[in-house]
Amino acid sequence: MGEARDTIPVPLGTDWEVDLDLSALNQLTRAPAALEGETLSYWFSATKNGAAIHADVSITLTDLGNGRYYGFVPGASMTARLASYAGQQVYPRLYCAEAAFDGVFADGRYVVTQLAEVVS
Repeated sequence: MGEARDTIPVPLGTDWEVDLDLSALNQLTRAPAALEGETLSYWFSATKNGAAIHADVSITLTDLGNGRYYGFVPGASMTARLASYAGQQVYPRLYCAEAAFDGVFADGRYVVTQLAEVVS
């Protein structure tokens, strides 16, 4: 049996923020180092290894320095392009150059929801 994963709501009508702190292994010293100066692409796919559902749910993350990357998919795009996936699993994908970093999101099961989760 597979490991239980957290279910992460992907709400329609709400900006989807991507805020990542990434590090890589320095090949010379074998020490972790901040992953800086890269062009990272993020998108939602209908399948585990698929292309973006639509260009509107695909973004290039901004390098904020020290291995931190940020971007967001506007809520209007979330609704327009993911409404037909309500109740279904989608897959966040992360690419840097020719490498996929899908393992960054492997601990979660991302399910499109009609409303944002309200935390009180």
